[in-house]
Amino acid sequence: MESADRVVKIDKSDFKTLDSFFYEIKKILIADNVEIYNEATDDEIKEFETSNNIVLSNELKKYFKIINGLNGALFLAKLNPISELKKVIDYDWFSNIEFTKNEIQNFEKTFILGDIMIDSHQWGIVLNENGETEKIIELDFKEVIANNVSDFLASFVDETPYSLVG
Repeated sequence: MESADRVVKIDKSDFKTLDSFFYEIKKILIADNVEIYNEATDDEIKEFETSNNIVLSNELKKYFKIINGLNGALFLAKLNPISELKKVIDYDWFSNIEFTKNEIQNFEKTFILGDIMIDSHQWGIVLNENGETEKIIELDFKEVIANNVSDFLASFVDETPYSLVG
């Protein structure tokens, strides 16, 4: 995110490991007074994998173990912790809007990663059978905004969360 006194530019390729990248993102978010959730435990990750019949990628496991969601960012953005990560089909608004099923490809593999402006716009993460991120989309406009959680977070802190709305 940008603040009045600094501009952040973060590039995943500048870091030797995913861990160091995620810890830097976490440090930036904390400096911006963003509430970071407690790190996910191995048991929480295993429970998510078992209940969704999926094995998460190394990148997603590291993300949940280090950051595991946030609340209170600029523009009232929220990223769900793994304990609140649900499939888009499990949300009431999805079943009430019939056209949504035709507009969101792979909706059965799409999870709500988070939202901005108190559910005004939601971000969905589409996972493949191997638990790898296929893409992250803004659900209102159905636009791909990132190819993985690392790129999503880099944009989240480089620009603003609102820049990730189609």
